[in-house]
Amino acid sequence: MQDGIYSENETPRESHWHDISSGSWSYILETFEKAGAAHAVDLRYPFFDRRLVELCVALPPGQKIQNGYTRSILRRAMEGILPRDVQWRVDKGNLSAGVSLKLLEHDIDILEGLVRGDFKAIADYVDAPSLAAAYEKFRANPLKSEDEVFSLMLVANLALWLRDSSGLALAQCS
Repeated sequence: MQDGIYSENETPRESHWHDISSGSWSYILETFEKAGAAHAVDLRYPFFDRRLVELCVALPPGQKIQNGYTRSILRRAMEGILPRDVQWRVDKGNLSAGVSLKLLEHDIDILEGLVRGDFKAIADYVDAPSLAAAYEKFRANPLKSEDEVFSLMLVANLALWLRDSSGLALAQCS
């Protein structure tokens, strides 16, 4: 692997290994953990259990993709547990509408505070005009603003983390 680009000669197993060991997942899961901890939610990631990851990396490709279905071993394991239409669906659920509605329902004050500039700590990290534009697009049509919702959610998490961690740092100094 050079500069984050996988080699054309890489096997599917090597590609899978590079994906899970690149550090991206560690960063993502750490971000989720901090967000969960802020709301007293203890998160679990059963698909990141080391034993399961090792099994998946060791599986022959035919156990991962079979008859056109990805995750075939998991699908077969869910026989009688999941409804068949869920077990064999080929599309993924889109959670952005739920995230959008919850942002509007619970976090609108935080979003408006971000746009007003109430969270001074993010000024070094966020382009204020881009943030305002994303917020306006989101407010105009919350269910058609997936990119903006994701960006607003990240900025809100950053602002809250900076606010909470700076208070923690001050408390530790006294």
